[in-house]
Amino acid sequence: MHAYLMTTMYHHAKYLWPHQSFKRPSSFLDQSSVLNYAYVYLYHTVIVYNIQTPVVFWLLLAKEKLFEAHLSPIDFWMSISLHAVTLFILIVEVIFNRMIIRINMVLLVFGTVLLYMCLVFIIFAVEHWWVYSFLDWSVGPSAIIWYLAISVFIVLCFFLQVGLHKARDQIAKRFVKKYRNRQPTQDDDDEKKETPSEITQTSNFEPLASTIGGGSRITFGENSTTDISNHSSIYY
Repeated sequence: MHAYLMTTMYHHAKYLWPHQSFKRPSSFLDQSSVLNYAYVYLYHTVIVYNIQTPVVFWLLLAKEKLFEAHLSPIDFWMSISLHAVTLFILIVEVIFNRMIIRINMVLLVFGTVLLYMCLVFIIFAVEHWWVYSFLDWSVGPSAIIWYLAISVFIVLCFFLQVGLHKARDQIAKRFVKKYRNRQPTQDDDDEKKETPSEITQTSNFEPLASTIGGGSRITFGENSTTDISNHSSIYY
């Protein structure tokens, strides 16, 4: 979550930087596509794991790790913050951003969980303790059930976010249309003076196409020229 929020803050600062004659998402368009894809991957993991982690903690671990652990006040607050406040931050972020979800990213999200499971076994082999008590294989077949249940829950969280993002976009689209219907029409000449006619995009980055470059489609390995006067919002 911290890595995602800091990266997002950097891109916002670059976008709002006053030296630009018009607003252009240069931090995305001018950097390597690998970094852009890494940002998309980071977003997909954050929106899934920050649902899964609080749910697992409060259902399975809170009694042992929080209420019966005799923590100091600061440690008690840190535990609550880590497993509750982050969920609130995530909800606010999802509501107000314009990121889109790629269904095929579920493979990377689930693959990351599998890598974490491998790390859990490595920690047990070295330190001889389990990160989470319900993952302890010595309890018998019930441990396998927990492994499977968490795996399925990760996938469910991903598609829950798919639904939330679609609902967010539909609601935003209705509000934007209602707002624009109330606005008086402006003279075409004034619009041309205030808005640059086109923007040249040289990035081959595509997943953020609805969020950068004014809703345009950025193609792989091709230069494209997009009329941003007609594409200032994905909710047109």
